[in-house]
Amino acid sequence: APGEVIYRDAIPELGAHLRFRIQNSGFHQDVLLEEEIPPELVADLGFNPLRTRVLVLSEFFDAPTPIERGDGRVDFGGMHIGCGQAFRVEGSEEAVASAEVRPSWEVLEGRRFLVERVEYTALEPLMDALEGPGQGRIETLRSRIGRTASVVPPARLPSMGRRLERAAIDPGRLRPWSPRLASAGPGLRRGVVWDYALELSTGQSNYVFCGDKTYYIKASIPLVGVSVFEAGCVIKFAPTNSARLQVRGPISWQGAPYRPVVLTARDDGSVGEAVYGAGTLSNYYASVALEIDRSTNTTAAVLGNFRIAHAQTAIALNGRSGHVFSHGQWVNCQSGLVVTGSEYALRNALFDNVLTNFNATASTGRVEHLTIDTASWCHYTNSASELWLTNCLVVAVTNLGP
Repeated sequence: APGEVIYRDAIPELGAHLRFRIQNSGFHQDVLLEEEIPPELVADLGFNPLRTRVLVLSEFFDAPTPIERGDGRVDFGGMHIGCGQAFRVEGSEEAVASAEVRPSWEVLEGRRFLVERVEYTALEPLMDALEGPGQGRIETLRSRIGRTASVVPPARLPSMGRRLERAAIDPGRLRPWSPRLASAGPGLRRGVVWDYALELSTGQSNYVFCGDKTYYIKASIPLVGVSVFEAGCVIKFAPTNSARLQVRGPISWQGAPYRPVVLTARDDGSVGEAVYGAGTLSNYYASVALEIDRSTNTTAAVLGNFRIAHAQTAIALNGRSGHVFSHGQWVNCQSGLVVTGSEYALRNALFDNVLTNFNATASTGRVEHLTIDTASWCHYTNSASELWLTNCLVVAVTNLGP
């Protein structure tokens, strides 16, 4: 596939493949396992499965020294590597369980490595449906590692399996999804992948949308506490089930120049990870991409550097004053900004092919440096609402409104 290369049997002792992908969101290295690493084999190699980690080491040459953040992120400045997920896929490539993978930067014998680690107790339940390795692979692995003494009596292995199951990391409310493998050559029939995009399916508290991840929203998701939107995060919405983000608490919006926060359609392949089940881009998706409810919250919404595309309603704002939206793009939406009982400012923005730019009820908008191109309505309202435009360009708009 474009921008994708798979090295099959790159780790022959484990029947593992390596996949490299270049996308707008960054560079990805995935380890693909098609065979189980059973606890009996781990124990036979001299390790206690309950105290074993599985590591992927990637050597870096001529690389700067990164800063390791407390949140598990390896930060190179303009590029960073965050926590990931190992997850299981079946024939449809839908991820059905996950385990956290944490990175670290290690200097080993003068060589620099990115080390991605996952607890074996979390990884083993993801592999339990896979075929075991053949005897030839086992013997090769034993000879490569050079250990044969078992530290765990074989009689304990059945009970250990139950303990492994109980110790597994619960994926909780985040369900990762896998992009499809390259079409050239056989795909991954069933296996474990170390990479991810994340799906939110239930409400969240104090949630962080990380700048190195893609999120898939399939339903109405309430967000309470402080919601953090890091620069570069990509949020994709389903076209059904009233998919929306309902932000009820304070917002920490960290969009930056050249690294905007992007809210778009599930089928938009121009940015972020591909979402399982994605098809041809058409019509509108998010019922409300960002619903900001200030009826019970006194904090103003201040959002800068963002792009919202293919939404039925891009932003819905309810209540309070002092809201500021700046350096934003609304593209191919049905409604741009739906406002109820609010006062807000909009500065340096673009509405491109947004059918109704502003839909207001008892609200006042003060807008500077806005470009509108192609719309049915600039300002639609059934009540006393005002829209002030300063130094704006309005092109191909059928109805201006008040």
